[in-house]
Amino acid sequence: MRLSGAKVWGVLVATVVLFGCSSDKKSLTLSENPQDEIVEAQTEELKGRVDVYTSMARAVKYNINTTRKAMADRLNLGEQKVSARDLMTSVLNVKAGQESQLYDALRVLDFAVILAEYELETVCEARDDYIFANSAQHLALAAIKAHEDALFALKKIKDIDRETKKELKIIDNLKQKMERYGKLSDADIEYKKGLEVAVLEQNQVRNALLANVAQYAKLIQSDDQKLELEGKRFYELEDFDSNFNLKTFQQTAAANRKELLRAKSDGYDNSFEVIQNKVMQNYPEVEHLQINGYDIKDPLYVDGLVRRGMKVAEDLLISVLDYRQEKNANRKKAYREVVYQDLGTAIFAQVELAYNLVNLTSLDLSIVRERIAKQKQEIRAKEKGFRGSYKDKLEVLNLKNKLLESEMQESQILAERAVALRSLYFYTGFSPFSPLLLQQDIKVIKDNLKIAFNQDLVNMLSNSPKKEAKKWNVSDKDWAKGENWLENLVDDGKKFDDPHALNGKVPAMQKEKTQTVAAKAESAAVSATVADYNQRKVLQLGAYLQKENADLEWKMLRQLYPELQNKSPKIERAEVNGQVWYRLIVESADGGWANLCERLKNDRFGCILR
Repeated sequence: MRLSGAKVWGVLVATVVLFGCSSDKKSLTLSENPQDEIVEAQTEELKGRVDVYTSMARAVKYNINTTRKAMADRLNLGEQKVSARDLMTSVLNVKAGQESQLYDALRVLDFAVILAEYELETVCEARDDYIFANSAQHLALAAIKAHEDALFALKKIKDIDRETKKELKIIDNLKQKMERYGKLSDADIEYKKGLEVAVLEQNQVRNALLANVAQYAKLIQSDDQKLELEGKRFYELEDFDSNFNLKTFQQTAAANRKELLRAKSDGYDNSFEVIQNKVMQNYPEVEHLQINGYDIKDPLYVDGLVRRGMKVAEDLLISVLDYRQEKNANRKKAYREVVYQDLGTAIFAQVELAYNLVNLTSLDLSIVRERIAKQKQEIRAKEKGFRGSYKDKLEVLNLKNKLLESEMQESQILAERAVALRSLYFYTGFSPFSPLLLQQDIKVIKDNLKIAFNQDLVNMLSNSPKKEAKKWNVSDKDWAKGENWLENLVDDGKKFDDPHALNGKVPAMQKEKTQTVAAKAESAAVSATVADYNQRKVLQLGAYLQKENADLEWKMLRQLYPELQNKSPKIERAEVNGQVWYRLIVESADGGWANLCERLKNDRFGCILR
């Protein structure tokens, strides 16, 4: 499992405490407007079972002022001279556990976006509102994670207590037996030792679960001894509609995010098309990987997402620092435009990372659930053939402890998936939190959250674009065989409305680019997987905009390479950013493609192992 289950989104709350607002950006205080302060009256007593909406309502209402003020204390950089790398390092140092690098990139992007908006916004009240919204969102995410952790903990603590009680009773009987007879048989000694180890392991798990409950109780300001949690599933927090693709969320972000709407009001074009083109021009590595068949299941693809997220964040931070340090009015205006451009790219990168985290956690969830099913089946089989020996008893006990570990992982992944999905909606511009809402009773806040989150899904469905393949009018099917045709198609953001214009030739200026981004990605694919290179089962020979090109390529390659004579090709249809591609692949159950792939590359044919 790639995600460790560390308190990832709690860390985001700590990270976001690096921001704030003031009217003069020197003495950082929030606006002296009484309406901006959430009056924290006496904490409402919990009654009945607590669901995740109540958890969010309490976490936000009872912690918002502290979080906002902490942000305000940390955002202003004062007169200090810092670099973009310094700021990124300070964010990455606020970390707990060994979570996925995708979270690192997302934290840095959050930092960069909030800092950029703080610097661009000149009205203090508007900056206050922006910080308020981000504080509330991060507290809500922390509440979702903590609620799921506590829900699982309370259930499993009872199960552990029942098991431990049985085991302690057996241990006590063995002790009494030793007192009566003065010694134990070798079998009894081994059994007693095994039980004591199992009890110790269960106590360690129990203590960790109790810590989760205590952390949750502190977040929502309740007595952890009186908690009763609602465990039913919540559609609007956990279901990912199949109609929603990355483009859906990015289009919605372009239409809804306040940062981009203000850019438009300031006269800057940050439309979906403009931002998407800038991403393709400056950061095309991930698209190259997608075209060539890599996805979230591949470490290389995850690494590409991380590198893009980090680079986008660094570029935005550099632009922000240049803008804030510039004194000349004309140059400052030019820098402001650059910040707006980089801000749009960073928001799209936030959406992309959260979208992929949803997919990654879904993948992890299927893996761990498959493992849980096998473990349960193994336990049932062992108990069915149970012979009653101490070895059999210990073996079943150890299997149950391993099952408990897997169930803990499942719970952590469920929480992280719910958080990733809700963060995705936040990144698209949907946020129900306001000072006026938080002045209400917890029940009113809870009911409004349920309505708002459900409405987010309705809005997303209405914005979901129809999938429509781009049509090319191409008469010559051989254009894709030109050297570096794929790089030319995407490199530097060039868009060839008529691929026939390439005519199988490479423009001279393109030939000079001997190390394109796609070539680097392909090289990285090889070097990053040396250990398993020859075990990879899929040999990809090319990716084409026309299926006929894949057919022609296969006929030619079969004649040139004897190893392919008896192979049956497959053509995968894939859609990348609205464009349909056809990948020519050959599969082998045992791999063994390394030598052939090297020959193909030396002969200037495309080749990727995956």
